[in-house]
Amino acid sequence: MKNNTKKFSPRYQSRELSLKVLFSYSQNKRVWIDENFKYMKENFFPKLKKTELAEQILENFISNQKKIEEIVKEFAVKFDLKKQNPIDIVILEMLVTEMLYIKTPAKVAISEYLNLTIDYSKDGSCSFINWVAAQVVKKYVDEK
Repeated sequence: MKNNTKKFSPRYQSRELSLKVLFSYSQNKRVWIDENFKYMKENFFPKLKKTELAEQILENFISNQKKIEEIVKEFAVKFDLKKQNPIDIVILEMLVTEMLYIKTPAKVAISEYLNLTIDYSKDGSCSFINWVAAQVVKKYVDEK
């Protein structure tokens, strides 16, 4: 059973907003991030007042896109990324963005993104995302 109370959390909604914007961008690079953000915010998240987290995720992803993509590819080598659900790749990239550049604690970020995966992806995707995230944490995240 899904935890529906999290869906009303501003932080969850910010992540969800970022996911929608970045997934649109991943499917069509001609989509302008700023315009898409505004459209998604106004039409799908009109009650979301605090968008700082969504803005941080988008800004840090765009600024570090090449490195983030390299990290995901590094640990997903045992999986054929071309066969993976495209939204799973976006979720992984957002997860890496938040852990490495926003410094969200790994356990919190992984938990939040697994919830997004449950809501937006297919069965089995959580295992893939959790495995790759664990590898990223081992190599790149300093949790003291």
